[in-house]
Amino acid sequence: MNPHRHVIFPVVLLIAVLGGGIAGLAGKGASRSVTARSSLVPGMQGVPNTASVSIPDTSYTIPATGQVLYVSSAGAVAGPGTAASPYRTISAAIAAAQSGATIVIRGGVYRESLGSITKSLTIQPYPHEQVWVNGADVVTSWSAGATPGTFVHQGIPAKFCLDAAAVFNAVNCADAGFVAPRPEAALPDMVYIDGVEQRQVTSLAQVVPGTFFADYPGNQMVLGVDPAGHTVEVAARERALQWSGTGSLTLRGIGFTQFAASLKKFGMVVVDATKGAAGTPVSVVVENNVFGWSAGTGLMVKGDSTSKLAIQANQYVGNGFQGINGTNLANVTIDHDVARFNNAEQFEDSGTWGSAAGAKFVRSKNVTISNSEYSDNNATGFWFDISNNGVRVVRSRFERNAVHGVYYEVSTNGVFASNIISGNTSDGLRLSNATNVEVSHNTIVDNTNNLNIVDDLPTSTTDPNRCVSSLSVTCIAGNISVIGNLLVDTRGGVQPLYIVRDYNSSPRQSATAILAASSGNVYARAIAGKPSASVQFWSATGVASNYASAAAAAAATGLEQNGADVSSQNLFSSSTDLVVQRTHPAAAVMSTLLPGSAAAMGASEADTFSAGAVDWIGRVGDVTPPQLADTNAIFDLSTTFSGDADLSGSATLLEASWSAASDAESGVRDYDVCFSSVNTGCINIAGTTTQT
Repeated sequence: MNPHRHVIFPVVLLIAVLGGGIAGLAGKGASRSVTARSSLVPGMQGVPNTASVSIPDTSYTIPATGQVLYVSSAGAVAGPGTAASPYRTISAAIAAAQSGATIVIRGGVYRESLGSITKSLTIQPYPHEQVWVNGADVVTSWSAGATPGTFVHQGIPAKFCLDAAAVFNAVNCADAGFVAPRPEAALPDMVYIDGVEQRQVTSLAQVVPGTFFADYPGNQMVLGVDPAGHTVEVAARERALQWSGTGSLTLRGIGFTQFAASLKKFGMVVVDATKGAAGTPVSVVVENNVFGWSAGTGLMVKGDSTSKLAIQANQYVGNGFQGINGTNLANVTIDHDVARFNNAEQFEDSGTWGSAAGAKFVRSKNVTISNSEYSDNNATGFWFDISNNGVRVVRSRFERNAVHGVYYEVSTNGVFASNIISGNTSDGLRLSNATNVEVSHNTIVDNTNNLNIVDDLPTSTTDPNRCVSSLSVTCIAGNISVIGNLLVDTRGGVQPLYIVRDYNSSPRQSATAILAASSGNVYARAIAGKPSASVQFWSATGVASNYASAAAAAAATGLEQNGADVSSQNLFSSSTDLVVQRTHPAAAVMSTLLPGSAAAMGASEADTFSAGAVDWIGRVGDVTPPQLADTNAIFDLSTTFSGDADLSGSATLLEASWSAASDAESGVRDYDVCFSSVNTGCINIAGTTTQT
């Protein structure tokens, strides 16, 4: 190959904001516009200020035909909803809308609930305007309390979790098991001072700066911060909207925030796509929205075998329980979603009652997740819990979560390919009682257990809620393939980088029985011998075999062929991007993609790739919308080259990079472009916008 041969193709710039990281290995994600709270006003730690997130700028077409109703906060109560005389509230426009109407909302804050909707609707903002639907009201008239350091408002905007006698009962908020770590998490009352969420306490004696007490018997709100000169918002509504229509819903470009949705209210926004007429599928599009600072779950979606859901470019931020929850879904595509800082209220995140997560899906089928990020959640990043079938997760990031990065539990037919999974407190990728799963070409770095494959349910388990025969879920781990992954420890850890274990006493499977294939994986350590084992495979008799290298595992088991053990020194060209340097020995370990992984990524099974992620959010091939794009010079170069003397057949782009220093030297921008083909290699391309 001639390294200086010139090729013509377009270059598309993508721009975004980078965030910080753990152990120097934080990565870029779909959006880095969300940052942890920093304010002079005390409040809940690790929860972003409500002003830290912007709704993506959009410019949706306003239909020229059909019913179009306009809303403006300066409009008339009675409408009639024309552009010249809009409705004042969104709920009034919804009430007046015919099925199939489009509702266009002018920019502003709408402090209202949109109610229950059964019509087919499109709800969108006016071009380039920000629309927030807010569940809180601004509360003034505070005075110093009798207890020093407290400030009191007489009256409570709304009381929640009341029984038939209008008396508070915590059982109406959440079952006790969900809130074992912090019982007050169940209480959906919320207070924000200048956008900073205050932590709820349950008695006047507990009130200190950064907290509040909703004194229901005394009918007063009590703060631990002097609100003079600040804006105080108090949650006054439980749910933003519930849609359960029989046709279609398009919900786009709207921010939903600060609703007191307790766990038993399911979500701040609930989309139920199970109500289609006989033989008529329900179609739902949810895109470019923000679901933030709900007391419970930001967005809950439900479906059935006929529903079709497209969920894309949404942000789920600072929700008390889960960012997004999906139940009984089918035919779902999720792309460029971001879930961060969820489980802010510290609900139970593991064990019998554990359910908190950045995202959690249950009993769902045919789900594709791509180019998305689930990071910095106070729980597992994405939890596929019980009887999911046909889940594909590609080109996504799972970083710095308080439990696991990704958890695939009692589910089948999964594909996890070309993802970045790093800095999670427990397991990076955990497969529990999973069957028919491909784990291919992921970069997994500095998790307590990088890759943990277990069978930890009794083999006698026949619970129909877990082992759902209609979804082909057997509850027994097996037929798992692990190919071409890069597993890294830069911290001198103790745990093996890759573990396969059956916890049952009898019958118990060996690791070699659980695995269908395992090869081409690379194990990188910063400190030689730490951890001491690359691989830990358990036998059918319950004995752990620790293998110091891929070669040792291959010699003993026949698995782990074509793998390697390397130093992590100079492994990554960028500590913020986890890009493997082409000159590092790890880059020389090549393998093909597994069939399901190749199909999910739109690649060829014939192409060979270095171990680790091939392409991910913020990297080459990224089609990030402008509002979620990346500050490094990342280019959409997914062009297929063909008919070239240097390339046999076709070539799929792997990566492109540029150096400001080399630009200064040459006077033009030089790109190093690496691609996969029969003749794998890199070329250098010089030029400007169009390369020649």
